[in-house]
Amino acid sequence: MSSCASNKKLKELERAALDANADKAKVFSARLVAMDIRVRMKCQIPLCPHFGQTLTCPPNVPSFEEFTKVVESYDHALLVQMKSPISGEMDKLDKEEVLKYMAKPGKSPSKKDRLDEEHQDLNSMKLAA
Repeated sequence: MSSCASNKKLKELERAALDANADKAKVFSARLVAMDIRVRMKCQIPLCPHFGQTLTCPPNVPSFEEFTKVVESYDHALLVQMKSPISGEMDKLDKEEVLKYMAKPGKSPSKKDRLDEEHQDLNSMKLAA
């Protein structure tokens, strides 16, 4: 694909994100993505109530090393910003449930609970890649 066609496709991705209600969207060189293991540690210390509870939170995501390799395999990245109000949902999560989950890795909540969480995650995203 020519550079001009590639740039056009990347601009289309930005526009698609904005059309899907993103507040901002920007394509940039994937080499500019800063990888830092401390970001993942913020999920664990102190333990975030979402840890292990959603598909986008550790340990349900690739390891730092795996994700670094994935990012390095791309030429471009798309950063999407979504603004949303802070809700009280986080207060409802029970840290005991998170700790119980972490004590038995691979043992997930009931299928119904998991489907409810996935549905909630999808509703929260407002933007599909």
